[in-house]
Amino acid sequence: CYCYYGFCGDDCSKTNCGNEDLYNVTAPNDEDSCTFELTDSFGIKAHYNLSYFNVKGENWQVDDYLDREYVYKFQICGNMESFSDETQIPSQCVNDVHHGPCTHWIENEYTYNNKTSVSRYCDNTYDTSHNSVAKAIQLYYPKNSSSEVSCYWLGMDLPDNFNMPSFDVSLIDKNDSGRGIQFTIQNGQYCREGDSNRQLIVKLQCPDSRGYEFDPEQEAKSIINETVLESETCIYELSLESPLACPFQCISSKGDNTYAVCGSHGICASDPSANAIRCICDAGWTGIRCNVIDSGMSTTGNPETTGNPQTTQSSSDNNNNGGGGGGDGSSSNGVYIGLVIGIVVLFIAIFAGWTYWKKWKQEGQIGYARQLNDGGLIGDNGVEAGQ
Repeated sequence: CYCYYGFCGDDCSKTNCGNEDLYNVTAPNDEDSCTFELTDSFGIKAHYNLSYFNVKGENWQVDDYLDREYVYKFQICGNMESFSDETQIPSQCVNDVHHGPCTHWIENEYTYNNKTSVSRYCDNTYDTSHNSVAKAIQLYYPKNSSSEVSCYWLGMDLPDNFNMPSFDVSLIDKNDSGRGIQFTIQNGQYCREGDSNRQLIVKLQCPDSRGYEFDPEQEAKSIINETVLESETCIYELSLESPLACPFQCISSKGDNTYAVCGSHGICASDPSANAIRCICDAGWTGIRCNVIDSGMSTTGNPETTGNPQTTQSSSDNNNNGGGGGGDGSSSNGVYIGLVIGIVVLFIAIFAGWTYWKKWKQEGQIGYARQLNDGGLIGDNGVEAGQ
């Protein structure tokens, strides 16, 4: 048994687990189990269980949001399902022996202007027989409906003697093992333009927002509209964000085939201080997977900070530390702040009153001058009459 985080023992029934039980585990790192152990640049290990991405009886389908002529179908950790069913997979993908990758290149070295270079060309491609099954395909539906659909294989299994693995896994962020996993499907159809075999890179991202409850099978069966990038010639890249892509140290079962990331009360993160992947709990929650109510805090409200859930204290506890000294200090600070605010408000009121009085005096003088002018007491040259 490979235990969920927080459980240990041969049958995963033990819950009183120390760090040596929780962290010193290994994953098979193979396609059969679809579980992988990856380490970031800080030495923090994360364990990913991608088995739920291997949907049974169906295939993942992604429509290119920017180019509706292209559709991508693929599987994670396995071959495509219903590959011989023409209602699911066009016949152009099956009845052709030229969908295989290049398995041997010939390199030629030449010198020009005293500079040595190496050129290569594909010497042999693998023939895809009727028994061959792809792991991923790219379908091109031309806008002209009279044209036939084109199919390109993006990955397949090869016999062991070729020493060409069909997949590769790596971290999305080499500095944070909790951000997600990059699953690369390899051994796709040979691409002359790029002189390489086609690939499909699927970036499975763990959400960095608060989690939610989900059914893994339903989560994995959705047809998704995403942007597919051609990062290099004939190498295609897409991103999928799903709680299924989180390290399963942070995923817990809630019963009835429902799961949650950090109990829906926290986020999954790489913690260098603990040297492990763990849940960072919201205020008011604690436990390994943030599914235990912290009796010292209220679970309502919007906390400004979220610290270590094991050491979180209520506001009343913080104010009463040191025999009540914390509370007296807070009250004194409040008096000082109130006094400063009162002085500032008084100064503003005095300044505003003085400004208004000065303006009122000036307006009165101007009005009196106008009355004198209207009565002929001030001449046109501005000199008082009779002087």
